[in-house]
Amino acid sequence: MSDKKTTALDTKMIINALDHLDQGITIFDCNFKLKLFNHSFEKMFDYPEGFLHIGMNFEEILRWNIQQGEYGPGDPEQQFQERMEELHKFSPHELIRTRPNGTVLKVIGHPLHEGGFVTTYEDITKPHVASKLLEDREEQFRTYLEASPLGAMLVEQDGALRYINTRMLQILGYDESDLPHLNTKDFYYNETDRENFLQTIHNKPTASTIHVLGKKKDGSAIPLLVTAQLMTIKNVERIFSWVNDLTELQKAEETIEQLSAHNDMILAAAGAGIFGLDTKDNIQFINPAAATLLGYHPDELRGKKISVILHNKDNVTDITRTGVQSGETEMAKKSGNTFPAKFTVSQLQNGDEVSGKVIVFDDISERVAAEQVLRQAMKDIEDSSRAKSHFISTMSHELRTPLNAILGFAQILNSNPQKNLNEQQLNFINHMFKAGEHLLKLINEAIDISSIEYGQISLSKQSINLNEIIADCIHLCKDLAQEKNVTVSTGSVQEEHPLVIADYARLQQIIMHLLTNAIKFNKENGSVTVYCEKTRRDTYKVTVRDTGRGIPSNNQSNIFEPFNRLNAHSEGIEGTGLGLTLSKHLTNLMGGEIGYLTKEDIGSDFWIEFPCAQLDSPILVK
Repeated sequence: MSDKKTTALDTKMIINALDHLDQGITIFDCNFKLKLFNHSFEKMFDYPEGFLHIGMNFEEILRWNIQQGEYGPGDPEQQFQERMEELHKFSPHELIRTRPNGTVLKVIGHPLHEGGFVTTYEDITKPHVASKLLEDREEQFRTYLEASPLGAMLVEQDGALRYINTRMLQILGYDESDLPHLNTKDFYYNETDRENFLQTIHNKPTASTIHVLGKKKDGSAIPLLVTAQLMTIKNVERIFSWVNDLTELQKAEETIEQLSAHNDMILAAAGAGIFGLDTKDNIQFINPAAATLLGYHPDELRGKKISVILHNKDNVTDITRTGVQSGETEMAKKSGNTFPAKFTVSQLQNGDEVSGKVIVFDDISERVAAEQVLRQAMKDIEDSSRAKSHFISTMSHELRTPLNAILGFAQILNSNPQKNLNEQQLNFINHMFKAGEHLLKLINEAIDISSIEYGQISLSKQSINLNEIIADCIHLCKDLAQEKNVTVSTGSVQEEHPLVIADYARLQQIIMHLLTNAIKFNKENGSVTVYCEKTRRDTYKVTVRDTGRGIPSNNQSNIFEPFNRLNAHSEGIEGTGLGLTLSKHLTNLMGGEIGYLTKEDIGSDFWIEFPCAQLDSPILVK
């Protein structure tokens, strides 16, 4: 066989062998023309049948690959130019490429001595995915360890560090720059602690939890709680540890101990008695004040039922029922004497369960005695008030009878039927008549107040037009206004029929009192204006506004007190001092309100307010 035939046979054998390889292979000559490719390469990139052929230019394959998105998103022409530039300066390379269909290829390229290059393509999808999954899991595990509030370490038997998380470095006061020089032998404040630690984990196949005194970078000691376990990794025994800094817990325990001591001092110093009960109402705790109040030594009551110190055993349900409550009961001393006590019961909660109760109590004997004295004093005051009202009512009725006779005879004399009285005598009689009328008015108002206090006054409530009753009252005050040179008028009328429910005579009496006061206490050439308006509370408000002197601030608090005339008697202003008192009583009795606003030297507003009524409201007799 000739050499050419032998070479051709060898070439065919090589090509046939390449076609059976799992790897794809391509060879390009120095002109970048395809000289060889195998079946695996053609199948790997899903080229159309007959597309690849010996002698085709690399550019044709490149443009096909770009069109299929083999190199990812981007401008196709730019991708073409970049790869052609790389082709002209071809050098050995190895890279991992992920195809659009998700297949991962390992691509290795080598230049040939005579020019051109050979490239192999290996499908590494499965091992790549497995490796990536392993890396992700390892990264996830490291992330968990880094995010942990506990320190974590993986340590060789000789103390060399395989892994330490950031929290562990923070606990001991180190940073990443210290890592190359760290050995866990430096983490123990006492060398014996490390020996005991190693002995414990070697003797126990499961995780061990040990208290250790650690040593920080600055040499100071730190209490640590270490949970560690011996594990075999790649046939090598290593120690994995979780480490918890107990510094804050230790401080908290010290604080709790201090608070407990303080609480004991507070309970001992408390003036009130304090019991602690368990769930069966047995006394578990008693403070010194409780023992003193009851006459016991604390040890005598511990473990006893709470009913021991209750005078009436039936009261035990009041003081031990569930929930937070307070009340009063009678407690029994050791001597047998009893005393009234005020108590408060609170439950002690342990999660959702009740673990006991706390009872705080105090001796209220002095308060109870004071209340009894106060009740007797109030009864005496009420009896005295009733006696006073009865006396005023009786005397007023007794005085009114002879006074009416005096006024009758004075009226006869004033008419002078015989025409035998001179002007001076008639003037004396006129003064006598006016004084009698004033005294009669005082008596009538005293009787009204007494009747109200006794509850003997009767009212005939009905629907009343305020515009009409205001007009009547202004007309009745006309002479007094002229005498005092005061102008009386009404404000703008908002409604034609402002109706309220009240007793006509009593409402007129109230408005007359307000009007006469506004006139009498006004200034020379002053004015009085009466307003009637509806409020948002479905009531009508009548306001009597004057331009008088106003009420001094030191007299405003007792303006409605009886016989309070604001020094009017010294200025010669007539009155009884009962008008506002009676007006307030009558207003309240009819379900209304009365009040005032005043400014010194400017004037006052006195107002009354009653519920609105309808046109068809019935008359109500009370």
